[in-house]
Amino acid sequence: RYGTWFLALLTFILPLVLYLRTLAPTYIPIDSAEFALCMHFWGICHPPGFPLYTLMGKIFTDFWPWGELIYKANLFSAIFGSLTVVIVFLVLRTLKVSRNLAFLLALYLAVSQNFWEFSIAADVFTFATFLMALSIYLAFRQRAYLAFFVLGLSASHFYISLVLWPLFF
Repeated sequence: RYGTWFLALLTFILPLVLYLRTLAPTYIPIDSAEFALCMHFWGICHPPGFPLYTLMGKIFTDFWPWGELIYKANLFSAIFGSLTVVIVFLVLRTLKVSRNLAFLLALYLAVSQNFWEFSIAADVFTFATFLMALSIYLAFRQRAYLAFFVLGLSASHFYISLVLWPLFF
């Protein structure tokens, strides 16, 4: 039992260290500047606006004491990227995948090109994948009300997650 929790901790720490070592030092060309500024000024980003991401980012960037705004916004994505990897590991363990294979598959997600890219710069995707993975985990753990609540938060943040609703029924 402790081995699973140790591997879960490692699936958070290892990706986070990797993301911190490769964290974007400044704004990247696509949307990171917009998202960082929306967090700072309580702004509304391009549609759909991402209000939950902006709210959570504002809280994080205000309370995290070190670094410039863009560093804090990039760090916010790195933390949620690492949290997503942990949740994927826990989902795989809930599905009775062996500890070692679940650990390797979760780390494979962490180093996949697209996931890694979105985990080192301010963007909404790691936050969205965290919410979707958490709702799936809660559904597999028979926490239906919490799963629907988190999926509702996810849908308010990232409308693509609505495709998961039929799977929950």
